[in-house]
Amino acid sequence: MMTIRTVLAAIAFFSFAPGAGFGQQTGLFYNIDAEAAIEGTVREVIRTPLYQDRQPFIQVVLEDDAQERTLVEVCPAWYADIDFRVGDRLSVVGSLSGAEGAPKSMIARIVEFEDRTLVLRDKRGFPNWRGGTRAKQGRRRGRGFVP
Repeated sequence: MMTIRTVLAAIAFFSFAPGAGFGQQTGLFYNIDAEAAIEGTVREVIRTPLYQDRQPFIQVVLEDDAQERTLVEVCPAWYADIDFRVGDRLSVVGSLSGAEGAPKSMIARIVEFEDRTLVLRDKRGFPNWRGGTRAKQGRRRGRGFVP
């Protein structure tokens, strides 16, 4: 019997897979024209290898006040020292996708929770983790958090 986690992981994989026709075209591009803000409660936290030969990504299933769920791709697990938990309240700005009737998905650019703001991508949508783990070592205040 398939669990919700397995189903969501499959949705995430196919929604960001090249040529999938659902969600982002390849998962590698952030569409600034589709940028939106959502707010909701974390219903599930997923660590999944979205891209071949890469470390797992953190994803969360966010449920808004109208009980609509959105799968949010946050960042690679190594990039930020964060532990989202079920029940956490998040505000996310990101590239929203999802065809009519299909599950919504979002690639996050900014995540606000508790009293912290995590800036994941620049204004053009390029990830702040470009350059891998070596680039992370050179940042002051580290890991994308804004004081």
